[in-house]
Amino acid sequence: MTPAQRRAQLGRLSALAGMCRDSDAARLAANEARMRALRHEIEGLRGAQAERARCRALDPSRLSGADIHWSRENDRRIRRMLSRLAALAAERETLLAAARRSFGRSEALETLVKRLPPPGPRR
Repeated sequence: MTPAQRRAQLGRLSALAGMCRDSDAARLAANEARMRALRHEIEGLRGAQAERARCRALDPSRLSGADIHWSRENDRRIRRMLSRLAALAAERETLLAAARRSFGRSEALETLVKRLPPPGPRR
């Protein structure tokens, strides 16, 4: 294989590694966005529960006992969301490992391409 062919092949491989790196980074960012949205939703439910606990007025829902059922259902929803959040956190670790690996490959290939001697004049 001639140096020019080697340079071209490594250049293509480096571009492919860069695309894989970008793809892995995008998957990681999407996972982070889902986690952030879920945390926000959990905070909203917890805030609603705290607000309800602070309000001591005897409204129809308290008089009928519906607030207790609402609170239980709210707790169930929070538990389900926390379970999904834990699954996303586990997935994040896998995605993070893949992103690190693809970043390292991309950087290594870019370094190899830079270290290759420049193409000389054709004979």
